[in-house]
Amino acid sequence: MNIKLNNNSMSLDQSVTIEQLIQIQHISSKGIAVAVNQTVIPKTKWDQTIIKENDNIIIITATQGG
Repeated sequence: MNIKLNNNSMSLDQSVTIEQLIQIQHISSKGIAVAVNQTVIPKTKWDQTIIKENDNIIIITATQGG
């Protein structure tokens, strides 16, 4: 299955949830937001949202600054 993750093409061997994708990519789940096909997915639904063929996933990390 082919997807885009932060504008980079990626291939997955099987269907995964957003939560599983974050674990596979070794991304900390703290302070991030996830959008699938330009729709922000609440953290409470990450374990229920299955990524599909050609999905465009954006993971944004919150930063501090001033």
